[in-house]
Amino acid sequence: MKITNLTTGNNVRCNISEATKEDIESCREDFSFDWIEEFRYYKVHKLCTEETQNTIQALISTKVDIDFLYVSKIERANFRKAKLSMVFSKFFLHSVARDHSNLG
Repeated sequence: MKITNLTTGNNVRCNISEATKEDIESCREDFSFDWIEEFRYYKVHKLCTEETQNTIQALISTKVDIDFLYVSKIERANFRKAKLSMVFSKFFLHSVARDHSNLG
């Protein structure tokens, strides 16, 4: 997984993991959307760089239904709104599917 700066072309390696309510509350000022409300209804994932794992770069909310993955919201942190693009690889879908594989 990587974040690509469209101006410089630099890539930064990232990880996606499940966000906790405490994670979302701690970065509330960095996002426009009400992620606490989203957390009530969906599984929320956080994207952090490998270098700054305590700083959430983006949040993604998902829900697994019988045979598909529903993505409700994706938002970059306000400090990432410059000319940056998040590039998601198959890693995200595989990690989310793996996390939900125990759902019958």
